[in-house]
Amino acid sequence: MVSVIIGCSLDYLVIILPAAGGWVTPVPLIALSYDVLYKKTKILFMEIIDHIAIFKNAVPQNICEDFINFFEDVQNSRIGRKFKYQGNEFDAEEVGDDGKNQFKEGVYGRSDKALWIDKFDTKLTNICYDFLGKAFEQYAAEYPDLQNTPLTVLDVKMQRTDPGGGYHVWHSESSHYTSSNRVLVWMIYLNDIPKGEGETEFFTQRLRFHPERGTILLWPAGYTHAHRGNFVRTTSKYVITGWFIIVNND
Repeated sequence: MVSVIIGCSLDYLVIILPAAGGWVTPVPLIALSYDVLYKKTKILFMEIIDHIAIFKNAVPQNICEDFINFFEDVQNSRIGRKFKYQGNEFDAEEVGDDGKNQFKEGVYGRSDKALWIDKFDTKLTNICYDFLGKAFEQYAAEYPDLQNTPLTVLDVKMQRTDPGGGYHVWHSESSHYTSSNRVLVWMIYLNDIPKGEGETEFFTQRLRFHPERGTILLWPAGYTHAHRGNFVRTTSKYVITGWFIIVNND
């Protein structure tokens, strides 16, 4: 199933109205600010394949670069067990992790660097929430039960996977009782990766998604969508990821 809601190029805003049987005349994007273009409109292409939603060119280049610069600034600030950011100090083990140490004895083959953006920078966190909200709204329109499920996003985790690293073992995102409240997984690719490297691969669906800057993926968190990150060989891969989780309304 393919569902295209609204589209945007670098130069034009194009609204697609399948029911009307045509295209609305493109509107030039000259002088539109981030607030107008991304916070007050919905401009995401959505394609759904086996319940996996793909939003290409959803996050603009400059914002992807802002996230990467933030990550490297924080990583480079580390002295011993402390990160420094905007005049504050953070315990490295509380606001980030080294994938090699996440699981005892190296089980699950994890190797990356990570920071929890929501613990550092409210502005960047809210920008991320804004894009996720737009993507979720379009995805939920295809799955009405999601509209009646109390969901939220709390964790905003950014990862850098260097050549040879990654999370190469098949896994799902709600396979333990501590993660059973996860309903959807989301991921934002922040940089382009050479073809044949760093794909997000899904076992049952026999699908691989190549990292392209600004693309958002959404998919179900359960066992039907076991996946892994394939090797990067030549360049570091940057993503932001997390979950839509069920919240208790009581």
